Amino acid sequence: TLMGPIATEGVFACALMAIARCLTEPRHELEQQLSLFVREEMIFWATAHHRGNVSENQLRELVQSNSGIIVNRAVSLASPPEGNLPANQTTIDLISKAVNPQSLAAADALWMPYL
Repeated sequence: TLMGPIATEGVFACALMAIARCLTEPRHELEQQLSLFVREEMIFWATAHHRGNVSENQLRELVQSNSGIIVNRAVSLASPPEGNLPANQTTIDLISKAVNPQSLAAADALWMPYL
């Protein structure tokens, strides 16, 4: 894989889990801060795809749903798994999915310079 087992199960996974815990400590604060960035991206996306002006209520619902999805992913990274598993098992599983060669081959060609 792109990242070896030392990076996958070692420092990177622990650091990613620690960052997720720090971000999700005051959960509503992350969602409020994130909504500012998501709102701007949603407005840009709508204008770039010639969708016209999005109504304020529709924009608010889209921002809340997208922010909620991001916060839930961060919470899932921060919480330890149930059962007798290592604390960062969820993070390790997500990293292994991300660096899987089949997943990387399915990525859009525009992402290749970043790999």
